[in-house]
Amino acid sequence: KNGTNLKIEGTNLDLVTTIIFDGDKEGTITVQSATSITVTVPMDAKSGAVVLNTNSGKTATTNVNMVLPTLSSFSPTTLMAGATITITGTNLDLVRSVIFGGNQTVANIVANSSTTIRINVPVAAESGVIKLITSNGEEVSSASSLIVTSPNIPVITRITSPVKPGEMLRIEGTKLHLV
Repeated sequence: KNGTNLKIEGTNLDLVTTIIFDGDKEGTITVQSATSITVTVPMDAKSGAVVLNTNSGKTATTNVNMVLPTLSSFSPTTLMAGATITITGTNLDLVRSVIFGGNQTVANIVANSSTTIRINVPVAAESGVIKLITSNGEEVSSASSLIVTSPNIPVITRITSPVKPGEMLRIEGTKLHLV
């Protein structure tokens, strides 16, 4: 799992100087002996090759599979854009952003726990699957769609900038007639 310790066992491991994970991400060696190494897995490491390097230029390679979050359910399954949704699953502490229908992204996610995320659905979100993006860029999608109804509030999608006093300001969006 990204961000946790990985223990590698073998022989002559006291000769290892660096451990490089897929994506050219270097792990931090925390404990090392001739028969084992403990390394902290980088948050952005991906599944694939792990290369152990020595000062003499020799390498040893193995493969690892990174843990991915699972999205078990979300509640409610139908809501008005802007409302709060609770996503449940496992390893949700790896999630860094959530993408809703209409390609509306909520970034810098901090999970409430490894099993729960509570966030507000963006006001411009549309119905569709929910996508979880992990710290290493992996994507996990929900099996079912979230049904999002549009709130009766104006949403600004674009505004001209900069403008000086007395100049025309153009605002584009949806439901602006409600202003």
